[in-house]
Amino acid sequence: MDTAGDLNGDGNDDVVIGVRLTDPGDVTDAGTSYLMLGPATGSISMGDAEAAIYGDVSSDRFGETVASTGDHNGDSYDDVLIAATLEDTGGSQAGAVYLIQGTATVSSLDGLGAGSAMSIMFYGGSSSEAIGNSLAGGSDLNGDGELDFVIGGASAGISSQGEAYVFFGPLTSGSYSTADADATLAGDTNSDAAGNLVRIAGDVNGTGTDALLVGAREDDANGTDAGAVYLLLDLGL
Repeated sequence: MDTAGDLNGDGNDDVVIGVRLTDPGDVTDAGTSYLMLGPATGSISMGDAEAAIYGDVSSDRFGETVASTGDHNGDSYDDVLIAATLEDTGGSQAGAVYLIQGTATVSSLDGLGAGSAMSIMFYGGSSSEAIGNSLAGGSDLNGDGELDFVIGGASAGISSQGEAYVFFGPLTSGSYSTADADATLAGDTNSDAAGNLVRIAGDVNGTGTDALLVGAREDDANGTDAGAVYLLLDLGL
């Protein structure tokens, strides 16, 4: 679950909720993501969502992770990233991440499959990468005034060293492999699981660009599988 910004431009903040193991249309573990519009109070059922978007294929796990990206294309509606970590476009369980654009009529997305609802798709470059275990967006990492995207792939790379993929905006609609990333940040050694967590840290050094945090949960620098978090400054400069 994450805040979704203002998906429909009504001035209220909205929410996106991913439920990875639902069986929409009896498609096992395809997953569902729900777009809930604000304002909201009290107890709310997923059946009250303005839109439910479904994974396309059995075991895709659409909704494994979700994240707000801000208004990446300047249309005055905020957008969201939704991962299907076991999607197969780039290879068996390579994983995929979908950018769903906000719209004045969010209800028009209700009942769509991920492939129909998305405007941009990012997919893993080889089998078993399972990209999308962590997502970040809505920030300018390279100082060009555009919003960028970060996708974690803790199982990617050589022997699960893990990788985080940075895509600098703006991006046009279409499909992008992790090989198309503007920067690939890899773990130092086998099984580091770098990219298990990616987060925007803000402008911590006053340069006008945001910094990036990348977790490597099994990094061994301070002991076997002790883990580490890396702070990366001024990407793209």
